[in-house]
Amino acid sequence: MKIKPFTVKIIVFIFYAAISAILYRPLGSWFTHMVGGGDPLQFVWALSWWPHAIWHGQNPFVTDRIWSGFGFNLTWSTAIPTLAILSAPLTMVAGPVLVFNLVNVGGSALSAFSAYCLAKNITGRDAPSFMAGLVFGFSAYESAQMLGHLNLTFTPLIPLAVLLCRLRLQEKIRVRYFVIFMALTALAQMGISSEVLATSSVLGVVVWFVCLIGASRGERIRLVRLAVHILLSGLLTLVLAGPFLYYMVLGAHLTPRVMNDPETYSNDVLSFVLPTVVLRAGSRLFQDVTNNFTGNASEWNGYIGLPMLLVALWMVFQRARVSRLVCVIAVCTGVAAVFSMGGHLHSGRQTSSFALPWAFAERLPLLGSVLPSRIGMFVNLGMALLLAIFLSERRSGFRYAVAIIALLCLVPKRDFYRGGSWPTDPFFTPAHIKAILPPDPVVLILPFGSIGPCMALQVDAGFNFRQSGGYLGYTPAEASADPLISALQQRRVDADFTDQLARHVKKYKIDAILITPETDPNLRKAVESIGWQSTSDGDVIIVRPFEKQ
Repeated sequence: MKIKPFTVKIIVFIFYAAISAILYRPLGSWFTHMVGGGDPLQFVWALSWWPHAIWHGQNPFVTDRIWSGFGFNLTWSTAIPTLAILSAPLTMVAGPVLVFNLVNVGGSALSAFSAYCLAKNITGRDAPSFMAGLVFGFSAYESAQMLGHLNLTFTPLIPLAVLLCRLRLQEKIRVRYFVIFMALTALAQMGISSEVLATSSVLGVVVWFVCLIGASRGERIRLVRLAVHILLSGLLTLVLAGPFLYYMVLGAHLTPRVMNDPETYSNDVLSFVLPTVVLRAGSRLFQDVTNNFTGNASEWNGYIGLPMLLVALWMVFQRARVSRLVCVIAVCTGVAAVFSMGGHLHSGRQTSSFALPWAFAERLPLLGSVLPSRIGMFVNLGMALLLAIFLSERRSGFRYAVAIIALLCLVPKRDFYRGGSWPTDPFFTPAHIKAILPPDPVVLILPFGSIGPCMALQVDAGFNFRQSGGYLGYTPAEASADPLISALQQRRVDADFTDQLARHVKKYKIDAILITPETDPNLRKAVESIGWQSTSDGDVIIVRPFEKQ
């Protein structure tokens, strides 16, 4: 009995979802423990913020709930409006922690499924396409970014965009539907990660030019028409994204010119074949080398593994000469790999003076803040498609054995995704905040910003206070110049701390300093020694500036 294609797709997605849950599920309850580490609090905050702001008629793009006194523009941050808005009904019913976990785990499954659909369009076969989905959806890139970057792990729209282009070239989708669907895809991606949208656009141009080389006259005509249709979808995207782009332009001068150093977050030349600390197979053997890669574990995104590399090389030397599609995929994958190494060649902690092509891209507007290592995601997509073609050309047990070995090299260490529990405190409830503090108060929460639980506590309090700190991807330019904020972010108490704090409190009209249990003892002592009125409420110390004991 032949299984219907739709049923096959359902089965494939269920398999992907089960694998993702096994690999990345939280250690404890899905309602109280978060997948991974790093930055989950800011993403849970964002999942809560968008429905809250829209429901209460507030401007969701710019807020003073965080960085009060400075103002914060969310269009330049990792605020994931697409995911927050789509999941809003579930967030309001089940809470943002569960939604964060479901989107994280489900994102890998959807990414794998999207790559499967693209590979199926290319090969016409399910088994090779299923393997391709595994390579993309559970790549080393995915496992590394799962440590804390929800905006970068949710990548199903990238294979989908490529699939839409293929369907248009095959004339399986009408122009008007292509333009609409492509615009909606770009709009959704803008609301997940504008960085990925920018790099997708750059790689898309590269793919188009590579396809144009050696194309027949008929193919060139279709490619030119496709470019026109993509431009039309881009114009529609600009119209649909009007409010977002308006605030993005408005807030450009308030953000740091470069949020992170691209040279620090570039793929090492050895990272493509040496497994990093998040992977199970071989990571200990090479840890003395991989621990010297620049950046950190969540940004070591180059690894594809020796078996996968051998498959790619075999396809290049054996098939690229006779298959134009293989040639295009191989060249574009190679270009993406070179781009992911950044502006200069890295080997360990050594950076050569030899400039790579991305050195030019770093000088362009918007691309200067792109972290090149993240382009490794496109390398994985190319590798997945090459593997699908490799497996589809011949029914060979040996080829599938190679593919399975390649996949085993990508299995992550389960311990890295234990995550942490959602920080709660009975002080931070909407009713208690309203009872103990003035209406719509401005507070300074310690520990400060990204080193403390301030974002989680604000969610629990129903956004019923403004805070002079916070963390959502970057520190506003004006705040970066404040010596007190710099000291608090570094857990430092300067000699003139009292004067710094007094000026900060007065300038930004702070009603209360809330010292939570996680605060460094030296910092707590420095605040209490000023002599301002302080009271204990449970395990939180409330300090009221300029009110004497």
